[in-house]
Amino acid sequence: MLALPIASLLADRQSKVEKIIENEKLLRILAEKDHRKAEEAKLQKMRLLARDELTGLSSRRHVMEQCEQALHRAQKGNRTFSIAIFDVDNFKSVNDQFGHAVGDDILRMIGKICKRTKSRNHLIGRIGGEEFLMLMPNSSIAEAEAHVERLRLAIMDARLLEPDIGVTVSAGLADSSGFHDLKEMLLLADKALYAAKHGGRNRLEIAA
Repeated sequence: MLALPIASLLADRQSKVEKIIENEKLLRILAEKDHRKAEEAKLQKMRLLARDELTGLSSRRHVMEQCEQALHRAQKGNRTFSIAIFDVDNFKSVNDQFGHAVGDDILRMIGKICKRTKSRNHLIGRIGGEEFLMLMPNSSIAEAEAHVERLRLAIMDARLLEPDIGVTVSAGLADSSGFHDLKEMLLLADKALYAAKHGGRNRLEIAA
């Protein structure tokens, strides 16, 4: 007779233990799901930060980080790379005449052309307004010149359908030879861009 209550108590205790184990399993599963969601959200945020929303190209932050890494690799491995800064000629006039919405359409068009014409290992980012930066790893200045010229000509040949307008870009090109600081390299490319603007626009200038 005494065995029945004891057996009942043992069964009840076993049931409670099993419930505790099941609850712990459930909590672990939920914690793993929350962790995966947090990691996915983090990756999504990183992807968004790396992309320029208007053009679909790399963001300023991302392309600058990649340039810093390219310079570091070039210094360690005695390799060279090239960068080009280019911007839309007379872009203010486009905005003034046709409106900022059309200006945005121009930038979107340029983004599509950049994606279509760039080589697989190249990176192009929008670094502000109508200004872009092109990173060309393991490219000599001659190779980089050919890449930038192909892009410049592709943009020159493209037109919006509505309104029917086209634009050109000017570019300044520099390579990493002799540089230990990205700011200096960017400054030299920017000076070459300035020379291209004053030389008549719709052209590429190579940093001296």
